[in-house]
Amino acid sequence: MNFIIREYISILKEDGELDSLLADLLFEQGYTIKYKPEKGRQYGVDILAFKKEKQKVVEIRILTVKRDNITRSACVSIPKIRYS
Repeated sequence: MNFIIREYISILKEDGELDSLLADLLFEQGYTIKYKPEKGRQYGVDILAFKKEKQKVVEIRILTVKRDNITRSACVSIPKIRYS
């Protein structure tokens, strides 16, 4: 089953397919989606989602969607990217 899912995700296009799937998955996990993928300039943020508990934001997810395998070491070498 994991192979089938991995293969399906690998054939998705970044624009309009993979980013929409990720937004839908976050929504199903209880996140409110503030920004969804759209055409045009997004300034590096494809998806902005947050989760609230008792009227307080307890978690924020900011995603930049890329299609290739990007390793942690490759991301660390890019300025302005920080891991939490």
